[in-house]
Amino acid sequence: MKYIIICLLIFGIIYLMKIRKKIELLAFSRYIFSIISLGLFLILLLIIYKYSPTFIDFLIVSLISILFQLNIKLQGLSSGGLYVIKGSPFLSQFIEYRDIKNFEIIDKKSYLILRIRAYGTYFDLNFKKDELEKIKNFMSKVKDLES
Repeated sequence: MKYIIICLLIFGIIYLMKIRKKIELLAFSRYIFSIISLGLFLILLLIIYKYSPTFIDFLIVSLISILFQLNIKLQGLSSGGLYVIKGSPFLSQFIEYRDIKNFEIIDKKSYLILRIRAYGTYFDLNFKKDELEKIKNFMSKVKDLES
């Protein structure tokens, strides 16, 4: 019973991640998904505590919650900056808008690359062709801080 409920909640988290990609990432939606992930984490903890509190169960639930939080933060726009991954998902970096030196848009056949120069290095973010509004939103935030 416990594992069926845990599997259903994990599928719920995966479904939320797929919906999140379709929703425009605004600053407030990040907080909503954080609250949802913490709520799911608490539900999982209560289920495990009720049926059989073992260390491995708590470890699995904690890992799921941490990965969901990382997925929310990865390469998303926030109110004060930008989350970027270089290499491993555990090495995500937060770039503040005021620290961005310059940026350029590189047009590929099937996607756009937004190349950002900050902290002495370049960060490449991939966008689909139809996500041009996200790039314009990002560029307007950076230009507002420059003036």
